Amino acid sequence: MKGLSGMLLVVLLFSAGACADGEVAEHQGATREAEHAEAAEEREHSEAGEEDSSVRYARTNSVDEIRRGIRLRLHYDSTQAAFVGTVENVSKSLVERVRVEVHLTDGPELGPTTPTDLGPGERAEVSLPAGGLVFETWTTHAETGRGEHGAEGHN
Repeated sequence: MKGLSGMLLVVLLFSAGACADGEVAEHQGATREAEHAEAAEEREHSEAGEEDSSVRYARTNSVDEIRRGIRLRLHYDSTQAAFVGTVENVSKSLVERVRVEVHLTDGPELGPTTPTDLGPGERAEVSLPAGGLVFETWTTHAETGRGEHGAEGHN
């Protein structure tokens, strides 16, 4: 009888441990989902409230990013001494007053470009002359809507 009750105790403890492990895994999954949702919300808030991407690009880097339904492709062309590329509406609705700015590290802001409305799938060329300005790194962003920082602060 002693052996049977000892075995029963081991089975019960093992079962409780398995249940606890399952609960832990379930909790960890829920925590990961909450962390992802929180990070997405922070990115959304950041994109709505900040002017530039926090990413600093080297003079020779190219940008290809999508924010708020606008795909921005941009690079510095040393032969033209300008930042050139495109903005494209990748959303399913009209995006009003799309414009682009470039910020040179320890230097001036270039732009914004002339605002243009882009329907779904429409693309526009971008060119921001840098003159003879000397810079090592740069940041960029597309803005949309009215005002300096876009409609309701959205970039």
